[in-house]
Amino acid sequence: MQIIETKEMSGELSINVIRAGKVAESWTEHNLIVDLGKYRMAELLAGTSTQHIGFVGVGEGTEDPSVFDTGLTNAQYVNATPQAVGNKAQFSFTIGTDQANGLKISEFGLFGIDKQIFSRRLRKGVIEKDDETEIEGVWTIKL
Repeated sequence: MQIIETKEMSGELSINVIRAGKVAESWTEHNLIVDLGKYRMAELLAGTSTQHIGFVGVGEGTEDPSVFDTGLTNAQYVNATPQAVGNKAQFSFTIGTDQANGLKISEFGLFGIDKQIFSRRLRKGVIEKDDETEIEGVWTIKL
């Protein structure tokens, strides 16, 4: 029997910030998959949980990501639409012009349907969310 060694899961977050109908900012960065996310993945693979990914959250936290993270500061959530693409799981989301207004977004999180965090990304700078700003994104987890 041949043993195949695999790399650890990794993630990537791609964001478009749209202001007044035009892309004002676009970026793609890696994220941290927290310990709770790794435990959740083990439970899903073992069939002992049905708490799949269902939300993307945004918040105002400024602490560096840690494997011990459990949530976001002043979190607001939007639905994430899942899609399997080869050995990747992708979660598309949109934060509309009527959502998260007044928030100074500095962090993003990927969450289960029970709002337990899976992964987190702290960005450089903030997105000052208002009713003229929309955020579109795709969160990719590579297995």
